[in-house]
Amino acid sequence: MLRLLWTIVFLGILWCGWWAVATLAAERALERALQSQQPDGPRVKIGRILTAGFPATMDLKMVDLDLTDEDSGVAVAMDSLTLSAPTYWPGYLTARLPRTPIEVSAPMGQGTAQFADGSAGIRLQPGIDLELQGLTAAAAAWQVSLPDGPLLTAQDLRLVVDREDATPAGYTFEASVRDLVPGVLVRDSLALPDSWPRAFSALTARGGVAFDRPLDRGALYGPPPQPRRLTITDLALVWGDIDLRGSGDLQINAVGIPEGSITLIARNWPVLLRLAMDAGMVPPGMDVQARSILQALASMRGDPETLDIELSFDEGQMSLGPIRLGPAPRLAFR
Repeated sequence: MLRLLWTIVFLGILWCGWWAVATLAAERALERALQSQQPDGPRVKIGRILTAGFPATMDLKMVDLDLTDEDSGVAVAMDSLTLSAPTYWPGYLTARLPRTPIEVSAPMGQGTAQFADGSAGIRLQPGIDLELQGLTAAAAAWQVSLPDGPLLTAQDLRLVVDREDATPAGYTFEASVRDLVPGVLVRDSLALPDSWPRAFSALTARGGVAFDRPLDRGALYGPPPQPRRLTITDLALVWGDIDLRGSGDLQINAVGIPEGSITLIARNWPVLLRLAMDAGMVPPGMDVQARSILQALASMRGDPETLDIELSFDEGQMSLGPIRLGPAPRLAFR
C-alpha cells in the first residue's frame, strides 16, 4: 500500500512538472513569435499574458489583444483571447473569444462582433507531420453590428470539419446557423416588406473537400495545399417564401478552374425575382426578359413555381442553365 501511495505521489509530481514546463515553453514561444514579427507584415500586440488551467489544461490568456494588417487596412481589437490545450497533448488547441465586443476596422468602415461562448478549435494528429484531423467553430447567441445598428444576429453557430478516414487529404464539413436575423440595414437594402419573417428558417451546408496533399505543418513553409474536389451534399436556405436547395460535385484542376455542376432548386422563384427587382439587383429594362427566361426554364421541369437548374462549370466558363455567366472563379489558395 505504501509503495502504491509513493507511486501516486511520484506521478503527481511528474505531472505538475510537465504542466509547468509545457506551459512555460508555450508562453516563451508566444513571446518569441511576438518579438520576431516582420515590420512589413501583420502586427500583433498583447498587453499581458496570463497562465492558468492546472492540472487538466494549459491556458494562455492574452489580454488587450490588437491585430493589424497595414496592407489590407484591417485591424481587430479584443479584450482577451484564451488559448487552451489538454496537458497531455497541446495539438488539441481551442481558442475562446471574449464575451465583450470585438472591434473591427476596415477600409469600408467599422463594426463590432460579439459572441456568447464563442470558440474555435483545431485538432492535430500526434507525430512529426502534425496532420490536421479537424476544425470546429461554435457560438451561442452572436451579433455583428455597424455604427448604424445590427447587421446580423443569430442564436447559434456551428462548423465541424473532420478528416475522412479513407482519404488522408479529404475533409467533410458541416455548417449551420440557427435563427439568423438580418438587421434593419439589410432588410432596407433588400426592400423587404414589414410582413416578411425576421429570421431564416434554415441555413445549413454539408459536403466535402479533397486537397492535393494532406494539410500538415509543411503547409506553413511552402505553397499551401490546393483543393482538387468540392462536393456539396446538401445546401439549404429557407427564409419566408424563399426556399433554396443545392447539391453538386466539382473537380478542380491544377490552376484552380472548376469543372462540373451544382444543381439549384428554388421554390417560389417568382418571389425571389420580385425581391431582386425591388432591391435593384436586376438592371432596368431586364425584369421582363429575366422573368420570361426563368419561367420557361421552370416550365421545362413541370412545376412553374419551382426552378430546377444547373450552375455548370465547363472549360473555364460558368453558366446558369442556358445562360452564360462568364469566366468561372478560380478556387485556389495563395
